[in-house]
Amino acid sequence: MPTSPEKKDRKRVAKWVAKLTPDQWQRYEAGHKKGWIEEEDGAEKTRVVKGACIFHNDEEFPGGYGCALHHLATAEGVSFIETKPEVCWQLPLRRSYDRRKYEDGTEQLVVVLGEYQRRDWGAGGHDFPWYCTANTEAHIGSEPVFVSNRDEIVELIGQPAYDELARLCRARELLLQQKRFDLGLTPHPADPR
Repeated sequence: MPTSPEKKDRKRVAKWVAKLTPDQWQRYEAGHKKGWIEEEDGAEKTRVVKGACIFHNDEEFPGGYGCALHHLATAEGVSFIETKPEVCWQLPLRRSYDRRKYEDGTEQLVVVLGEYQRRDWGAGGHDFPWYCTANTEAHIGSEPVFVSNRDEIVELIGQPAYDELARLCRARELLLQQKRFDLGLTPHPADPR
């Protein structure tokens, strides 16, 4: 029986968790004492400790603020895609699947790459106080998402699909610079520009 994607992901992350030291991971002791996974609504997820992910280091932690697994990736010289759980490194991107059925009875699987929004988390998504991609303050990057999140997008859809996406995004950027709003093109609603 093949391994499920969730088990494969957990096993991959567990190898990196084993490399974390107390100097890198503020919740090292808690993670080794009671584990780093908990179950919620029948599904496994990273444990929450003091209101945050068990891998989240507080601002005053000497080993670095933020995700311990992200810091580990930097220390090991690898991409955080390798060290972090899939659901973590994919944000704010969302890959979904749409089965389209045509009049002749054929079906086609369409992979959709978009922005994770609160509603995509289900009924509890609107309760996430940290979830901010729809906020204007989240749109401060100096590069477009297809550039700054290139590695994540390639991992999600593959290099050939990314190359086509990048080509289309560059063409859209050019049209937006030309203010071709007559084509139905508009900036993201939260974009402060």
